[in-house]
Amino acid sequence: MLTSPIFRPHLLVALFAMLSLAVGCGSTVEADDDASTTGTPGAGGAGAAGAGGAMATGGMGGSGGDPIPCPAIAPALQSVLEQAVTPNAAGGFVIGVASPSCAGWHNSQAGAHEVPKDGLYKMGVLSEVLVAATIMKLVEDGQLSLSDTLDTWQPTVPNASSITVRMLLDQTAGLANHFTSPDFSSAIQGDPQHVFTPQELVGFSAGLPAMTPPVFEREFIHTILAGLVIEGVTSQPAHVAIRERVIDPLGLTTMGLGGVEVDQNKLVPGYNGQGIEGTNVLSPSAWWVSGSYIATVPEMVTLVRDVLGSDKVLNATSREALTAMAVPTGVSQFASGLGVFIDTSTNPTIVGQEGAVPGYELRAYYAEAIDAGIVVLSTNSDAPTFAPLLDVLSILNQPL
Repeated sequence: MLTSPIFRPHLLVALFAMLSLAVGCGSTVEADDDASTTGTPGAGGAGAAGAGGAMATGGMGGSGGDPIPCPAIAPALQSVLEQAVTPNAAGGFVIGVASPSCAGWHNSQAGAHEVPKDGLYKMGVLSEVLVAATIMKLVEDGQLSLSDTLDTWQPTVPNASSITVRMLLDQTAGLANHFTSPDFSSAIQGDPQHVFTPQELVGFSAGLPAMTPPVFEREFIHTILAGLVIEGVTSQPAHVAIRERVIDPLGLTTMGLGGVEVDQNKLVPGYNGQGIEGTNVLSPSAWWVSGSYIATVPEMVTLVRDVLGSDKVLNATSREALTAMAVPTGVSQFASGLGVFIDTSTNPTIVGQEGAVPGYELRAYYAEAIDAGIVVLSTNSDAPTFAPLLDVLSILNQPL
């Protein structure tokens, strides 16, 4: 599971490295006040595993004058965070948790680059939870059925009359990765910051051979099409529909679609394993609602915990539907639900999202048995994030 291409889109990360070199992003950049700053390994507050990012205070985004949150487990969580960072490796880590016994803890740890614990980061594949929750709200309201077929809104997509909304959300529609289209490659080589329309992205995918559904194949295009379904049903821009139904009800004030609602220049920079920055290597429109949402780590924790574990967005029937008919992914004890993955290899079982986009690696999960939300994020798209996730889960699973 740690290295499966299902959860680490290696082709996309390679694309990021290629484009970074092509557009001259091989060196670190001087950051503004809302992003990280370049650190010298072993000096000051960046570089060594034990440096950068003081112990979090004031809970999830609280003020420095408050007591240290979750004192019973804070030292153990801090130890996991420090051990996650390889000294002098590019980027750094941010970890956030929330549970009944720990209302909120989050902190950051620098590698070769500082990572503010309250900075803005790419959510990447966690964006899929927003899309799936919005679709389920439309189902709750009787505006949509998971068995509705794609040809209602996108009749030119290959096999559209056989592809259901459910297949888009559980990644079994069998459509091709638009990033592999020669036309897409030509467009970004000519202009890496070209702003694509969602329909252009669909066109790139539609021009490639598709598999006969249902067959599991994780591709951003499935979630992009789900976003277009949202627009077709609501007659609203997808980001507006998502905000009204998920983001605003949860009070998530920093979360928004990159390039549309949130300024990409405010992102904490992200890198690959070679230290090449790729924060904005492509326009966020290349992923649209499938991977371009931005937020702080505490708000990502709130998203997974409240969408998957409370009635604040979805009712119990809708939450159960997210995992009720999960499909095999080819990885043992790891199944694909609606906008989420279910990992039964862990103790306890966790539900959420994981994967990489250029510059960032993320695992964001909810453990129902202990009502805990966990986010492990690295600003190094090649950094291992599974071991820290397991360590945090073990800490939260211990009786206090």
